[in-house]
This record gives sequence, C-alpha cells and structure tokens, in this order.
Amino acid sequence: QQMTEMTERLEHLKSEQKELKRSVNIHVQDQISDSERRQVQMMRHLRKVEKDREQIQKTVVDLEKKKQTHIKETWREVNTVFGEIFDELLPGGNSARLVPVGSDDNVMEG
Repeated sequence: QQMTEMTERLEHLKSEQKELKRSVNIHVQDQISDSERRQVQMMRHLRKVEKDREQIQKTVVDLEKKKQTHIKETWREVNTVFGEIFDELLPGGNSARLVPVGSDDNVMEG
C-alpha cells in the first residue's frame, strides 16, 4: 500500500512539475546571469568613457591655454614689426602700435 501511495505521489508531483513548466520560465536564472554580466560590462565601458571624457576635457583646456599664449606672442611680434615698419616709413614720427580694444590680456577681444 505504501508503494502505491508513493507511486501516486510521484505521478502527482510529475504532473505538477509539468504544469509548472508551462507557467514558470525555468531559464530565468540564466537570463538573470546574462543580464548581470552585461550590466558589469556596460559599467566598465561607462567608466572608461567617463575617464576618456575627462582626459579630452583636460586636453581641450590645455590646447585653449596654448592657443591664447600663441596668439598673445604673435600679437606682440606683429605689433613690434608693425611699429618698426611704421618708424621706417615715417621717420621722426610717433611710432604706431596696434592696441587691442579691451584689456591687453585678452587679445581675442580686440
């Protein structure tokens, strides 16, 4: 009798399992693992992109400083040469200089 009960119970459990397979995604753990793995990869990629972004911003700031320095140097050189040429063309006259509008520190405004 006990064997019969066990057999019936086994059949009932198999049937229940079969029913559950229809309504429950048995691959959900694999899907979760895949999603977590993709999330980790994307977070790594995001950190790399943020690091690259910071480096690009630093480079832009450095290039802007260099540009300003070169513009000021060029301005001074042109101004000096312009004054020399003006002195040569008009001896004894006041030496002309280019004067930027605004502050002398920001040649780009002039």
